[in-house]
Amino acid sequence: MTYLLRRALPALLLLVALPAPAAVAQTTSTTAAPVSGETLLRLDQRTARGLARNRVQLGLRGTARFESGAVRLPVTGGLVDPETLRGATAHTGVLVFRRRGRSVALRDPRVRVGSPSVLSARIGGRRVSVLRLDLRRARLGRPDPVTRTATRVRAQLAAAGARALNRALRTPRLFRAGLLIGSVRTSIRFDEAIVDGGETVLAFEPAAAQALAGLGIAAGPVGDARSVAGGLAFPVTGGRLGVPSLAGSVTHGGGLALTRDATRVDLTDFEVGLDDTPALSALVGGQRVEVLGLDLSGLQRGTEGTTLVAGGIVARLTAAAAGALNQAFSTTAFEEGFRLGTVTVRAQAR
Repeated sequence: MTYLLRRALPALLLLVALPAPAAVAQTTSTTAAPVSGETLLRLDQRTARGLARNRVQLGLRGTARFESGAVRLPVTGGLVDPETLRGATAHTGVLVFRRRGRSVALRDPRVRVGSPSVLSARIGGRRVSVLRLDLRRARLGRPDPVTRTATRVRAQLAAAGARALNRALRTPRLFRAGLLIGSVRTSIRFDEAIVDGGETVLAFEPAAAQALAGLGIAAGPVGDARSVAGGLAFPVTGGRLGVPSLAGSVTHGGGLALTRDATRVDLTDFEVGLDDTPALSALVGGQRVEVLGLDLSGLQRGTEGTTLVAGGIVARLTAAAAGALNQAFSTTAFEEGFRLGTVTVRAQAR
């Protein structure tokens, strides 16, 4: 086998990025997230020897690179479900097969994981399914909240890919459907984390707790919310957060009830927005109202396993919330900008 073939042929396998479990759920706009990343490939040696005997060489162009005995191709975009990895991705780099003065280039590789799972590329003026991806033995790991690493994906030559290569290189029997190309390891990094677990804690300032107590107003949990030391915790039910900025929004179940005697004000279905106009909104009497303005100047970002953490968020009453509470409880004690406490979001990435 030529040196070029030994070093370059693994690039074909490298393009089979984005393995997924055998059973995958349908990707929708609410579950797909933008991605980047890279894929590393190691070639099946038996296949390499067979191509070498037939004097087939493979070269790389563009962004394809050799690293530590494997070939690396960057993932440049796409939308993928973080849990199932179903979706579509694009890679850069060009593969060029050569044999006895003839050549064929595979450009603009794309991967679709679903039913079926295939890698396609542009050959000449049309897109061709080049590889079939066997995901039955794929292993998925998650080293951090936004990166998933997949291994043990088998790549086999698709019928259309075999025909295209045989036709271009004039090797009618060399490439065949089902030919094992090799195995891949790919790391997909999500530019945006989809969250559907965890909780957000609203910790009351001591002065705020004293002020409420002085007014005879009790703050308690509603529904799935729960009391914690110094405040209340609300379960995270969904949302998206950018990485590493944590910009985005998070929705919650449960809520907060403020009561005094027969008067009760329920604030439920919190939505925390961490964006250019950060705020916590809630359903109050069937209407969504911005209840708390959020000060992100002291925002503390972090990760704990697969959990994204946004802490150090100061929460102050909005004018609308202050007015509504004053009216409900027949007082003038609530003012815009009143510091209620701090918010800490602990959102579990899918």
